[in-house]
Amino acid sequence: ALREWVTDSRRYFLRGWSLWQSVPKWLARDIHLFAGGGLAICDAIAAQQFDVWTCRPTVSKATKLKLFLR
Repeated sequence: ALREWVTDSRRYFLRGWSLWQSVPKWLARDIHLFAGGGLAICDAIAAQQFDVWTCRPTVSKATKLKLFLR
């Protein structure tokens, strides 16, 4: 079930990604951070074979920095 939820979430984040083009610049940054962070956590969950019960998925500091600098 979690695999399906992550797949759906990824699809929604990718669909929302294009919203930044139709909003003010100050809001576009927030959309990029939100969608980028969501995609990063989806990647982290998938990298753990969708096992979020034995180990909490995290996003590395390097990935966070890349998201922020984008």
